[in-house]
Amino acid sequence: MARALSEGRSDLRVLEVGAGIGSTTRQLLPALEGRLALYRFTDVSTLFLDDARKLFASTSAIDYALLDINRPVDFDQHPPQGYDLIFAGQVMHDASHVVRTLRRLGMLLKPGGWLMLTEATERDSALQMASVGFIEGLVGYQDARIADDKPMLDLPMWRGALEQAGFGVELAWPEQAPSPLRQHLIVARAERIGRLDLDAIADALRARFGTRLPALHLRQCERLGHSADTAPATPPATASSAADTPQRAGTPDHGAADQAALERQLADLWQELLGRPIQRDSDFFQCGGDSLIATRMIARLRRQGLRGATLQGLFAHPVLGAFCSLLEAPREADSPPAPIALARGSQAGRAFVLHASDGELGAYLPLANALDTEVFGLQAPEVVTAGSLSALAAGYAAAIGRTQPQGPSTLIGWSYGAFVAAETARQLHQAGAQVELVLIDPVCRADFAFSNRATLLRLIANGKVQVPLPDHLEQLDPDAQLACFARSAVAAGVLAVPRDPAQARAWIERIARLLEMLARHPAPELLQVPCLWLSATRRPAHWTPAEHDWSLWAPHAERHTLEADHWQLLMDDGSARRVAGLIRQWQQRLPCIAEQTA
Repeated sequence: MARALSEGRSDLRVLEVGAGIGSTTRQLLPALEGRLALYRFTDVSTLFLDDARKLFASTSAIDYALLDINRPVDFDQHPPQGYDLIFAGQVMHDASHVVRTLRRLGMLLKPGGWLMLTEATERDSALQMASVGFIEGLVGYQDARIADDKPMLDLPMWRGALEQAGFGVELAWPEQAPSPLRQHLIVARAERIGRLDLDAIADALRARFGTRLPALHLRQCERLGHSADTAPATPPATASSAADTPQRAGTPDHGAADQAALERQLADLWQELLGRPIQRDSDFFQCGGDSLIATRMIARLRRQGLRGATLQGLFAHPVLGAFCSLLEAPREADSPPAPIALARGSQAGRAFVLHASDGELGAYLPLANALDTEVFGLQAPEVVTAGSLSALAAGYAAAIGRTQPQGPSTLIGWSYGAFVAAETARQLHQAGAQVELVLIDPVCRADFAFSNRATLLRLIANGKVQVPLPDHLEQLDPDAQLACFARSAVAAGVLAVPRDPAQARAWIERIARLLEMLARHPAPELLQVPCLWLSATRRPAHWTPAEHDWSLWAPHAERHTLEADHWQLLMDDGSARRVAGLIRQWQQRLPCIAEQTA
């Protein structure tokens, strides 16, 4: 498509937005060979730009620049004639306001210029979990997506957004909206938007006003503050307003000592991420921060237990002191973890899902939506300090007891989470609570055992998406092994963005700790509670049959087998709906089941 749009040209000006690790650039440059006057490679972080300079060092027409799709454009840094083609691959859904960002890009195109997008377009698909903001729960939307917290737009929504932004859609491939590919290539033309011809405007003014016109220096700027879709919901804070920022609603008033400690903690984190000294009046973005670093920072704060940290709050209050006033202090170390709301639903009832082996809850999202009831998740602490899986489950049981004191509690565990759910159910049942348990394709402990860092990485690499690792991995030191895995995981699409070494170590240590607990945990003992056991027809060939560890449960559970693999059973929308349907049918029969198990 890029080759067709540039036919006969030798002066093409191209802008790539969100170029990242350069995977799209590698495909576009050969197609545009001999046709380029400029190819501008942009992203939000210098990390990607530095790597790209090495990767494309032999290409003379390419240059590199920072560009954040969520921040106003400095038009002086872009060709005054406008770009002929802008390409954005799997990045536009990260815009806080899609129409506003499309207009921003449209103003960088020459009139009649082309915009090419590739986007995942299935709104309820697990593909949306590839979005960095969605994975971390950091979304700060200011457009229609705020209603349902789904980052992806379907094809009709993209058509509408482009039309609203001044584009005409020339091509969408595949043509059908629900596509088996679950993504689309969209080519749009700048029809009612484009880069201003400042010379022509100046000439027209001189022709009209003649010598009465003073010397002109025209600059193109974004129009801000004139409508709801072009202005942020909250004006940015300044250094002078830091002390005047109102306390976040529902946030307890910290004492002066607690606030000072929070500010020191935050300053240390900003200094680590931004590489420069930080004061109370430091502005995150003026100190070199960007959207990518901001996402990492918010994720770190949340994992440290600081509540109230959001990207939207940071954009509105970028000064350290002001941003700190939005945060809530972490809970005491011995207090139970807080369940995370995953879905509201329209039906009565409440379910709790227990995290997978990575400590996260993202895999449950399709099922949570399909259940159409209130669903909460229990996520592992960022730093796992519990001495055993039983101790970890005790915290979850306490949290569930606080949230659902009267019962009944429906606990759901998939894969590794089946062990966590069963142990949490045991402790709740022992305390006299009414419990219902759903096991989704439970696994065996032996299949998750590992002896060292390399075997752990190979275990993780052999998951839903295969991550190729070199044969000599075992000969590398632990940090080099982890760096090698991270690079391969990004290339394979398992990780959306590269992790810095500290993040990667924390991530792998958390998984290692959780799997070590599983290895020491005994086979689950049978509970006299209603149990539904759902299995997948396709599991990795080297896995031990689940009955090896769950033999006591097999005769007493209601069992069903679904046509799906281990991961599809939960993450595929169609399979998740079937699982949700079986859970609802089983729950409707629970009075009879309860009589049989009493």
